[in-house]
Amino acid sequence: LCLGDSYSRQLFDKTLYNFAGRPKQPKTATSTKKEPKRGLSDEAIDKMEEEEKKKKAELEKKLQAQRAKEKPVHIKTQVQKFDVQLTPKKIAQMIQGRTKVKERVFYAKEQEDETQKDQENIQEIAQQVTGAHSLAQRAVEFLKKSSQAQSIVPIQSNLNNMPRREGQNLRNKVVKQFYNTENEVNKQFYSQLKPVEPDLNSVRTGLLAIKMGMTGVWDKWGVRHAVTVLQVDRCQVVNVRKNIKKGMTGLQLGIGEKSLKRLRKPEIGHYLKAGVPPKLRLVQFNVTPENELPVGFQLSVRHFTPGQYVDVLGKCRGKGFQGVMKRHGFSGGSATHGNSLAHRTHGSTGQRQDPGRVFKNKKMAGRMGGTNTIQRSLRVYKIDVPRSLIYLKGSIQGPIGAVVRLRDAEYKAEKNEVFLNYPTFLPNPNVAYAQEIIMDAGEEDPNEQYYHENDAVDGDDNEGGAAA
Repeated sequence: LCLGDSYSRQLFDKTLYNFAGRPKQPKTATSTKKEPKRGLSDEAIDKMEEEEKKKKAELEKKLQAQRAKEKPVHIKTQVQKFDVQLTPKKIAQMIQGRTKVKERVFYAKEQEDETQKDQENIQEIAQQVTGAHSLAQRAVEFLKKSSQAQSIVPIQSNLNNMPRREGQNLRNKVVKQFYNTENEVNKQFYSQLKPVEPDLNSVRTGLLAIKMGMTGVWDKWGVRHAVTVLQVDRCQVVNVRKNIKKGMTGLQLGIGEKSLKRLRKPEIGHYLKAGVPPKLRLVQFNVTPENELPVGFQLSVRHFTPGQYVDVLGKCRGKGFQGVMKRHGFSGGSATHGNSLAHRTHGSTGQRQDPGRVFKNKKMAGRMGGTNTIQRSLRVYKIDVPRSLIYLKGSIQGPIGAVVRLRDAEYKAEKNEVFLNYPTFLPNPNVAYAQEIIMDAGEEDPNEQYYHENDAVDGDDNEGGAAA
């Protein structure tokens, strides 16, 4: 009864007034006919029902007319499986920027059957919905322009080539460009330096490099080599100390860059005296006097030649307190046969009363890693001059970002004689050098199997492969 209409409210008041104070009689199980309403005659009830039907029919006609006015503008696209219906409310919101339409929907030419009456109805409905006359006008102008133009947005039939919303893609890698300042810094020093003929006792300087990580490269025979990438970032001579030990000269090298806020006053004076920017790390290399380099000279990756052997000095990763099985490779105790709580122990650590103590350097559990180590006789596979990169075959100690020292291999001095340049590589201005140099992979294919002419290759069991 509480439908909100004035007619239904009057009907409710009348029935409530006529039946006030009269209790309702319960329906019996045998009575199937509806009892007439008390207080009203049958003719009055029929009239009321007819009036109700008329009212409902009029309301339905009004609703249908209103729906016809609000009929959406039907727009079709040439893209397959896309059929868009836009109401005036959506069009007005699209113009204002309230709603975002899907990226793959493209508006095409409007139907030519639209008339001026439909546009007026759209304007009235948009005013009722949004309450803004300007938005309705903009919606009508939008429809007029769309009917005049052939197409608002070019139609693309291929769904894979459809434009998407532009935004910052975090997956894109940031490309960092490295500028090599070697030639600009060393112009003033090339006239002072000259190549030196080495002797048996000649020792030249090494390099400082930053570990960048590992990767894999393939040679011309299709063999994959695991290599470690090192970057020589502005490695310069900061100080020269003469006659430090047995007639040797100390070259203090610096690498990288350090913030001025993290420098102490003595360090600032040290760098100002040398005329070199602050460095991340300083390390001294001992050389013979004929291989001395001037202060400020910047070393290049051409200091090492692909194919030669080098030693890598650095600090290995710290692994904390570890047992003897991991730290020293002990086999441990037996798993069964009476062993209890001693599966990974080191066992006995000494003798009896004589000597009555544990000898020094006994292999026991303790802190593992975090010490200075040497990786010997690693081969230089490739150098990249523009980016100052050195590729070493194999792995080296330390995490990514660690500073390591590179020097000529001590145990491969005879094999390195062909590759070394004393005191360092000095370019000839009249010669164009290669920017990337790779180690020679050899003239023989390592994967090719060699068969002697007397070998039985065809499957004959006879010796020498002779036919029976």
